[in-house]
Amino acid sequence: MIRNLLLLRHAEAAERLALQNDYDRPLTERGIQQAVNVGHYLTTNEWQPQLILASPALRTRTTSKIVADAIGYPEGEILLEPVIYNGSVQHLYQCVRQVHTDFTTVLVVAHNPGISYLGEWLTKVPETALKPAGLLRIEFELALWSDLREGCGKWESIFQP
Repeated sequence: MIRNLLLLRHAEAAERLALQNDYDRPLTERGIQQAVNVGHYLTTNEWQPQLILASPALRTRTTSKIVADAIGYPEGEILLEPVIYNGSVQHLYQCVRQVHTDFTTVLVVAHNPGISYLGEWLTKVPETALKPAGLLRIEFELALWSDLREGCGKWESIFQP
């Protein structure tokens, strides 16, 4: 079965202010527009995720909500996974491997460097560095998400707004 994994780095976030927790950094106005553009890009290409997994940090939550709104995905169904916040390749990989088999297209909204490294690890395409709001689509021939392995994905496309 063909499965698609959409890896999205959160949109541009404001610089951290003195005494501000990194977790609470909001999107900039430019970041908000980038997230809207990603939503339009997904809609134009008819890539409708059945599941959105996101870091619970403010900037990823906001990016996820804006994209979800643009593609008609119910905001209340965004699954916030604490392990995604500053998650390593291994953490992100394990999150995806646990996705239910019914979902064939999954969007993961996360942070660099983990999200970019996951794309490289799954496709063996080096230097797949995602810019803010960068979106990578990887295609897999897998029966189950739990069959996911290093290098088993086909790098399909990248959108860097």
